[in-house]
Amino acid sequence: MEAMEDVTDLSGVSVEEAFNQQMAMMGVTHFSWWSLAAAFIFGVVGFYVCRAGWRRSNKGMLWTGIALMVYPAFTPGPLTDWVLGFGFSLLAYYFHDREKNGG
Repeated sequence: MEAMEDVTDLSGVSVEEAFNQQMAMMGVTHFSWWSLAAAFIFGVVGFYVCRAGWRRSNKGMLWTGIALMVYPAFTPGPLTDWVLGFGFSLLAYYFHDREKNGG
């Protein structure tokens, strides 16, 4: 991070500030690499759960998979992303286990 603060573009604004300004212009006010990682990981898990729910006609798994793919767009920060991701993953496991045990 210190190296980014030393580098400036022609207008005297650091690269990090320019990046944050560009993100704000696109409507993204808070950016975190941890949020991006959570969105990718739980998006892939959600895609798998959604496909499995579709193939097994299990609506609980289907909707949980959709929720796993969509929720990161509506959370305020990385901690919320990870907590909800693990929660939805446990819910998907519950629906899978309930189907497997005939319940």
